[in-house]
Amino acid sequence: MAGTNIQQSKPTRFLNKVGTFVAQDPVTQLVMFTGIFNATTNVSVTMTPVDTRGGVGNALLMRTYSDRTVEVTLTTRDWNLEYVAASVGGLINPGLSELYDIEVPVQLNNLGVGALPRSGIGMVHVKLPNGTKFDVPIAADNTIDLSEFGVADLCVKCTYRFATHTDTVTINTSASPYIIHLFLQSGISDTMKGLMGQVLVEIPSFALDGNFTIETNADGTAAEITLVGVALAVDGTECKEGMVYGYVREAIEDYKAPQVIEIVASPSPMMLSLLPAPESQTISVVGNRGIMVSTVGIAPAELTYVSDTPTVATVDAMGVVTAVTAGEAVITVAYSQPTGDLTDTIDVIVA
Repeated sequence: MAGTNIQQSKPTRFLNKVGTFVAQDPVTQLVMFTGIFNATTNVSVTMTPVDTRGGVGNALLMRTYSDRTVEVTLTTRDWNLEYVAASVGGLINPGLSELYDIEVPVQLNNLGVGALPRSGIGMVHVKLPNGTKFDVPIAADNTIDLSEFGVADLCVKCTYRFATHTDTVTINTSASPYIIHLFLQSGISDTMKGLMGQVLVEIPSFALDGNFTIETNADGTAAEITLVGVALAVDGTECKEGMVYGYVREAIEDYKAPQVIEIVASPSPMMLSLLPAPESQTISVVGNRGIMVSTVGIAPAELTYVSDTPTVATVDAMGVVTAVTAGEAVITVAYSQPTGDLTDTIDVIVA
C-alpha cells in the first residue's frame, strides 16, 4: 500500500517462566530431589555500599562495596515432601501413622448399618444431614450401627481415625537445614525463533534458611512451596577464580565461534640477536571480543604472517620469526573471519 511504512518487530530474548531444578548431595554427588519452579523464583545478588566522607559539607569522597551475598527464593508449584525435609534438616522415615477421614459419606442400609471405606480405629463421629451428631464404636467387621438412634436408610458423614503407611519428616528443635548443590535451569526463548537455548545457574553450596511456606488453594491452582536460602562461598573450579558463590552459564543451540573485534600480536618490539646463532621467537596472538567479554586464543594455523623485510627477519606459517641480518622489520599478522579481516603488526629489531 502506497505511503504505508511497515516495520517488523525486533526479536526479543527472554527466560521462560517455568524451569527445573536439581538438588544434589555435595558429598556423594547423588541427586537428592528434583522439581519445577515458576516465574516468582529469583536470584538476588546484593552488596553493601560503604561511603567515605570528609571536608566541607561532609562531601562524599569515595564509595566502596562489600558484603556481597547471593540469595535464592525458589517458589515451586508441585508438592514434594523432600522440600520440607531439606528445609528442616530431617530424614523421610517410612512407618505406620494414624490419619483421619473427615466427614466421608457412608450409606446406611434399612437396618441402620453402614460400612466404613477404611479400617477405622476407636470411635466414629457421625453427623446426620439435619446436624444431629453421634459417637458410635466401630464393629469388628468395620461397620457402624445407628439402629439404636432410629436412623436407617440414610447417607451420613463420618469422621474417624485409620492406620496407614506414611512417610514422615520430624521437625525437631535441633536439626539444621541441609546444604545442597543447587542447579536451576530455564529455557531461553526468542519472540521470533521460539526456544533457542538454556540458562543454568549453579550454586555449589546452597544453604537453606530453615523456613518454608506452604500455600494451598481449594482447587490446587495456587499450591506453592517457597524455599529460601543463600549461597556459601567455596573454592572455584579454577585456581584463578578464588572463592566463588556460583556460576551462570548460557548455552545457545545455534552457537558459533565467538567473533572478535580486533587481534593483538605480541611481543612488540621483538628483540632478536644474531650471535652466537640467529635467534628465533614465536608470535603470540589473542582475539579481543569486547570490553566485558574475555579474550580468546587464536591458533597459528588460523593466521597469516608476512615480513616486510625478509632479509632482516623471516616468519614461517606458524608465526616463528628468525633473525637473518642486523636491522629492523615489521611483521603483519592477519586473521580472517566472516565480518572481515583483522590485522596487527609487531616491530622486529635484530641486533
